[in-house]
Amino acid sequence: MAAVAMTVAGCLPEDAPCDSPTLGTGLDEERCVPGGTYTMGADAIAILPHMVSQNTGGDCTAAEIGTVACKASYRPGPRNDWAPKHQVWLSPYFIDTFEVTNGRYKECVTAGACKHAGGEQLDNPLSADSPVVIVTWSKAYDYCLWRGKRLPTEAEWEAAARGKKAFQWPWGDTPPNSPAPVFAPYPAPPVGGDAQDVSPFGVHDMLGGVAEWVNDWYSGPYADDSALAKNPQGVAEAPTGYVKCCKENDWRRMFSWNGQKSFRGTRAAAPGGYELNQLDWAYPLWVRDYDDDIWPYLGFRCAREGRAGQTSQALESVPTHRSFSWQRYPVGAP
Repeated sequence: MAAVAMTVAGCLPEDAPCDSPTLGTGLDEERCVPGGTYTMGADAIAILPHMVSQNTGGDCTAAEIGTVACKASYRPGPRNDWAPKHQVWLSPYFIDTFEVTNGRYKECVTAGACKHAGGEQLDNPLSADSPVVIVTWSKAYDYCLWRGKRLPTEAEWEAAARGKKAFQWPWGDTPPNSPAPVFAPYPAPPVGGDAQDVSPFGVHDMLGGVAEWVNDWYSGPYADDSALAKNPQGVAEAPTGYVKCCKENDWRRMFSWNGQKSFRGTRAAAPGGYELNQLDWAYPLWVRDYDDDIWPYLGFRCAREGRAGQTSQALESVPTHRSFSWQRYPVGAP
């Protein structure tokens, strides 16, 4: 047997395989992402403001640019949060080849293990193979748990999308050759319909389709640390702030603004990523965003460990979304 290549830092194995290349078939298929070193994020870029018309509230017209009617508008909160570029080491894991569909999610609802999500499209047979959306992070978490899986970490999601060569898009560093994907109105296209949108590991729809919940709390830019992180999980809990968590109900998880979960994918820019206005319309895979709500472009896929007996890397020890009591930190509200 050929010797396994080792990394310099900590003698961690490279290209550590899963128990098999794939699991399952069809819409239930899972792809192996071998253990090893992966690149996350990208270097910071110069931020250009989004210029907004004071007359219409929309983009400035050519006539308004340079006049008092055209004002710079930034999205609140940190920007360049995909920086700095850094390396991580991941244990082998499986990740769903396709985003979770309405049909698969409805199976969990029928079994009584999941709450209804996806709006009216969950019960629309024409949308059975479309990605489930209008789903909170906690509902995504519960579905994956019911399947014997978990949500992927940010590092796992990005590694599955970019591969060992850290491509900007799933297929490489060449921008997409098709127009910007349009998700609404329903019925949305079935998962796996874009032959170009396939990652080096055979994972579909990492750019198109919908944005996807991941396990991590959102905490702004990555830590500027040159050490090789092993199976990074993000911050252990919501960043210190106002409300750690509070009750869940059918329409909103109600985390505070600075206690939000990360999501990934091209739709990550949809809530207002004005800082990205100088990039190509199809935002590269290192773009991130965060939310505490449900949207018609936000879905998910699941992951699991790649070897029998491998310790779970991403399940929260105490799932915060299951706490129904208010808990405040000793930090004053703004």
